Amino acid sequence: MSILITTVIYNNYSISYKKISLKLHSKFKISRGSKSTVNTLLISAKKDGYKGIGECVEYKRYNENLKDITKYLNNTRKQNDILKVKSLPLQAALQNALLDIKIQRNRKNFIKFLNLKKEYKTFITIPILSINEILLKKKQIKKLNYIKIKLSKKNIFKTLDLITSFNNKAKIIIDANEGWTFSFLLKNIKKLEKYNIFFIEQPLTAGKQNKLKKIKTKISFCADEDFYLNKKINNQIYKWVNLKIDKFGNDKTIKKNIKYCKKNKIKIILGCMVSSSLSIVPALRYAKFCNALDLDGAMFLKKDYSNKVKYSNNFLKLNSNFIWGKKKARV
Repeated sequence: MSILITTVIYNNYSISYKKISLKLHSKFKISRGSKSTVNTLLISAKKDGYKGIGECVEYKRYNENLKDITKYLNNTRKQNDILKVKSLPLQAALQNALLDIKIQRNRKNFIKFLNLKKEYKTFITIPILSINEILLKKKQIKKLNYIKIKLSKKNIFKTLDLITSFNNKAKIIIDANEGWTFSFLLKNIKKLEKYNIFFIEQPLTAGKQNKLKKIKTKISFCADEDFYLNKKINNQIYKWVNLKIDKFGNDKTIKKNIKYCKKNKIKIILGCMVSSSLSIVPALRYAKFCNALDLDGAMFLKKDYSNKVKYSNNFLKLNSNFIWGKKKARV
């Protein structure tokens, strides 16, 4: 862990950060790249003897990188409007740190304060793997009812056939991460209908959602990058959106987008990046607005925070002694 510290004043809170690199159990691969570590900032807010923390995860797809975020923090001495904080993941981390303090002041644990359940159903992700690597996951796959599979254009049907040979009852999300073309999707959509597909997430590059109108299928589509970049989603094209709080930053914007989805009868899956429990736990305050959860990001880490989120098959289980929402002297 390399540490850098700066101080910004936000509404009389002293804000500082630490750079933290989180190692993964194994390489996490999607259609546009792979990673073996996750680089984050631990954002700390201090006031009146209280210390709150939040996790800032970079989104390179949207030019949200830690270099620019730390540069902004180093060059900013005072900022009192969260909407003017020049990074959406930083906005989210800052709000989570302030909420941490609010929970501490209330003297309830985060589960009671936020009226959370102690466990939630979540989809479990299988990144892009070789056929041999998938074979090694047979035991895990057989126990799952909800599976999210990362797929490029390579070995799609070999992968689906193998996974469904282990478990033909699980509901499957296919996440292409913008990695497919219109012609590829058009050619293969009827074959995909033979599987128990929950929806296909972001098959085409963001901005091309109107092309999906030409795809006649019973399978629903889910917007991820299109949801973030275009905001106004066509409910005749996308029946689902993936809501990641880091991509929208502040509570006001997040609630505005949830309201838009409800009004337009678009279903919401609450998602996350590969991240620690410090991202997963605060995100759960929005679970009550969502139709499904995809919050398995902490499962891929070699080491997480103490009293972390635990995963058992499709269940995410909370520990009331987790560090967020508890009085702390040092992190």
